[in-house]
Amino acid sequence: MGGIYRQSWIEATGKTYVSDIHIIPDIDKSQAKVEVQVNSPETDTTRPVRLDLLIEGPDGKRRTVRRRMVLPKSGKPFSATMGIAVSIPKPILWSPETPKLYKITASLVDGNAAIDTASTDFGMKKIDIDGIRIRLNNKPIFLTGAMDCLDAPDKNVYLAQYRPVTDEDIKKELMAAKSLGLNYLRKAVQIEDPRFFYWADRIGLLILEECPYYMKSSEAAKRRWTNVLDMMVSRDRNHPSVCYWSLSNESWLLRQS
Repeated sequence: MGGIYRQSWIEATGKTYVSDIHIIPDIDKSQAKVEVQVNSPETDTTRPVRLDLLIEGPDGKRRTVRRRMVLPKSGKPFSATMGIAVSIPKPILWSPETPKLYKITASLVDGNAAIDTASTDFGMKKIDIDGIRIRLNNKPIFLTGAMDCLDAPDKNVYLAQYRPVTDEDIKKELMAAKSLGLNYLRKAVQIEDPRFFYWADRIGLLILEECPYYMKSSEAAKRRWTNVLDMMVSRDRNHPSVCYWSLSNESWLLRQS
């Protein structure tokens, strides 16, 4: 099978736009750190703008935070990042049993006009290790999971051959895992379709995402792997379903390094 078998699109923006939103939830402090990256063309003067953040909770409650931001003068295109700690009183926590999502919308405002607006979902979730125990939201959790291999149609029993997956296919697979009593899937040696994480966030499954690796070591291969790893984490880090990142299958990457 060849060609494009996942969704692709082109997004039009103005010259100054919101290029990334990164949310770091902190359930212990009842807040989330929001990092908003703005891309701008070259400019010979500074430009004062306002950044508006609208946070919508799973309970329907809304709040807005506004901050001033000054884009510096620059002789070449640049990006600037602003970090804002947003209070989230009595956070509604995300878990496989209660997959509750927040939505944040970032608007870049110049005067009274919005230059650009972008939004993303996130979950108030914490995962850490206490001794030898994995904890989710400060409570021990036992991961009961399975390895979920590549989504190539000829290797996936859920699909007919040579057909790209639909949202219904993805939901069917995730619901099948839930019906088996699983709370965790390892996406082996692949970067999944973004729609997979969209539905895992809403259906409630923890996911380990694994970066593809090189089979023959070279400096070029290492650079490609590093770039792919960076892009994978940047793209999927806001998904509460993602609980771990894997660098490669078993110790194969180390044997090649």
